Amino acid sequence: MQPFRQNVPQIVSEMIDGEVIIINLDNGTYYSLTGAGAFTWELLTRGTTLADAAREVALRFDGNAIEDGLRAFWDELSIEGLIVESDSVMPPSPPLELSAERAQFVAPHLESFTDMKDLLFLDPIHEVDEKTGWPARPPTP
Repeated sequence: MQPFRQNVPQIVSEMIDGEVIIINLDNGTYYSLTGAGAFTWELLTRGTTLADAAREVALRFDGNAIEDGLRAFWDELSIEGLIVESDSVMPPSPPLELSAERAQFVAPHLESFTDMKDLLFLDPIHEVDEKTGWPARPPTP
């Protein structure tokens, strides 16, 4: 199975108080992850396959249909351009640290928001090109 990774540098993400916020710099949409999404996103920082992620999630969470829930989540992330197939096969990663208590598995879901799209595109970083650097204003017509 092909490993996947976060689609950096097209996206940026940050975990704040257990919630993952992702911004797609190409289209200005930002996202929040629900359920087991934050843990799964952390796995994707290392690059992982769906099967490996399902094993790791099953170690941390109690529940059924973990692999099916992750497959649907993977599809959402891929459709939105937030993850991409990795160019190389990555060596197995050591498991993340486990807590003493296992939480109930809630299938991860991607919530998308476009209300700040116009503000994100006002940021001059979107005016960058290789020749002129940053910040660069577009030529006036």
